[in-house]
Amino acid sequence: MEVEVGIEIHGPPTDERLATLKSAATRFADDAASISVTHTALPDRHTLVTRFTMRAAAQYKIVDDIARGFKMDIWDLDDYMDMWISFPKSPPKPRKKRRSR
Repeated sequence: MEVEVGIEIHGPPTDERLATLKSAATRFADDAASISVTHTALPDRHTLVTRFTMRAAAQYKIVDDIARGFKMDIWDLDDYMDMWISFPKSPPKPRKKRRSR
C-alpha cells in the first residue's frame, strides 16, 4: 500500500533533512527503492513529502507507529510546523471484459 508523510517547515530543506526523511521511511517501507522525498516551496513555508510503499495493514493500526517513527527523526527541526500522513488510493486495476453469450 502507498503511504505519504508530509511535513511543513519554515525554511528551505537541506540535503541532511531530506536524507533524514528518507531514513525514517526505511523503518516502514517494504522496498527501499519505493522511497522518494519531494520538496515544494510555497510563499510562506516549504512542504516535504515522503512517499513509500509498505505491506498491507489496517491503517488505523499503523498510523500512530508511522507518526512516532517520523517524529523521532525530525524532533530537532527547529522550524517544524506540521505533519500529516495519508494513504493514497492506487489506481484501480482494469477489469477484464466478460464475453457475452
